[in-house]
Amino acid sequence: MTADAHISDTSTRASARAQDDYKTGLTAIARSYGLSFEEVRSKRRFKAFVAARLECYRYLQARGWSTTRIGAYFHRDHSSVVQAVASAERRAEIAEYAKGRHARYAAIRAAGEK
Repeated sequence: MTADAHISDTSTRASARAQDDYKTGLTAIARSYGLSFEEVRSKRRFKAFVAARLECYRYLQARGWSTTRIGAYFHRDHSSVVQAVASAERRAEIAEYAKGRHARYAAIRAAGEK
């Protein structure tokens, strides 16, 4: 075996391991929502499907995948991935803000009842 063939074989095995690792993670995410991974990749728009899909997008982004690659993997345009992640981040910010406001109002009410 030549040095070039050995390097190629080693990188192919490493690539296969990395692919298995992300597929395992994506399958675990799908199962946590009670879905199969193929259901998550489908075009269905039920709430659980969308939530699982978004979590998969974020999982892959954290591993360095581009939105173009994620979109291709899920049979969607990259702009759909960008929009979904941005929308989820906005919802999380709004929820955090509302949670803080609720806590302040609860403190005000508790102080007024004393």
